[in-house]
Amino acid sequence: MTPLYILPLQTAPEVIDRIPSGYSNFVIPFVVGISFMLIWLTVGLIRLLAKIPAKDRHKLWKSFFIPKIALKNIKDLFCDCLFHTKIWKRKPLLGYMHSAIAFGWFMLIVLGHLEVALFVPKHLAWTEGGLFYPIFYRFFVWINPGHETLRGWFFFFLMDFFLLYVLSGVGLAIFKRFRSIILGMRHTTKPSFADRVALYSLWMIFPLRLLAESFTADLSRGSFLTVPVNHLWHLIFGNKLYFMPVWWMYSICLGLFFAAMPFSRYMHILTEVLWILLRNAGIQPSHPRKGVAEAEIYACSSCGLCLDACPMNVQKKNLKYSSVYFIRFLRRHNEKKIKGAKKYEQVYRGTCSEVLDMLQELKGEFVIVVQYQKSESVDNTLSIKNHVEKYISLGYKTMDAIKAVSKDRNIPKSEVYSEYHREDL
Repeated sequence: MTPLYILPLQTAPEVIDRIPSGYSNFVIPFVVGISFMLIWLTVGLIRLLAKIPAKDRHKLWKSFFIPKIALKNIKDLFCDCLFHTKIWKRKPLLGYMHSAIAFGWFMLIVLGHLEVALFVPKHLAWTEGGLFYPIFYRFFVWINPGHETLRGWFFFFLMDFFLLYVLSGVGLAIFKRFRSIILGMRHTTKPSFADRVALYSLWMIFPLRLLAESFTADLSRGSFLTVPVNHLWHLIFGNKLYFMPVWWMYSICLGLFFAAMPFSRYMHILTEVLWILLRNAGIQPSHPRKGVAEAEIYACSSCGLCLDACPMNVQKKNLKYSSVYFIRFLRRHNEKKIKGAKKYEQVYRGTCSEVLDMLQELKGEFVIVVQYQKSESVDNTLSIKNHVEKYISLGYKTMDAIKAVSKDRNIPKSEVYSEYHREDL
């Protein structure tokens, strides 16, 4: 490759590979982290789809080619995964925070790949660094100051704009961790160790990206955000800026985030996509914890928005058994805690009036689930009249008891009715 200082600026291309090999050792943490995540995701996807009946897998595949469902998939993926419109409707500030991080990061990835495709397309190939080159594009290129175009300036502006957009969302996320009530949440979930690793890595990714791209703005240029920060570094550190440490830190934080993602709440970023496709295809769960049900379990973001409305929130000691934590137990297959949650579940059998009398003695809020108790077998020694009276003693009305006896004995209701009222006649 011809050295940069020999190339006439007017005849040189707008973007030049600063590193001919298109590789630097600092990308290793990122490559290791994202490779682990992709392998984990691929194995998990194959395992999950294998547990879905073959007819449902065929139904999912066919849904991709039905225009109505395909359009709904696109709409839901953007609205639910990127824009978070449901959260916007309930809590606008919280909705802005989620959409800023999700949609902003999505646009940074898309624009980074577009820049590579337009200016150095050979690096889209995986053999030429396609996995990491678009992510660290500003490190690997030198922008010719004598051949800048409107197209290049437009990309500089967009990249800085979306980076600032994401940083505003990260700032709100950090603030929410300490003062969630300002964003409309009285309670937040307690993060696990993997959640903390992923969370703190996510907080650091974009400030470090700003630092890294501003340190190399002399070479790869920038816009309204990175260039002024670059001037600030020159005022503080002088003309020589050592940018390798910040690029290493940026790569390490990215690698940590992707490595921790499969074990953290942030796995919902990817599993929610699968759940939306399964839901719109009309596929129903065939097992309580496998296949479609498992996709739904992992699609929960554990954001904690449900905690404020959860009846378990009345007493703090019961909060750890609320639905958001119960889903966490299901993800980890923690049977001990799943069974432990049932100690707050009590079953009462009797008439409705008896249950209501018992509930008057309890304090606080609770959920009542009424379930019809079907008799396991018919006692042939019972007369029809006694059989009806047995159901009435369980809280049934007379006509409902007659219907239940008719169903149990597989005889017409009129026969049960006439037999029950024989003495009255």
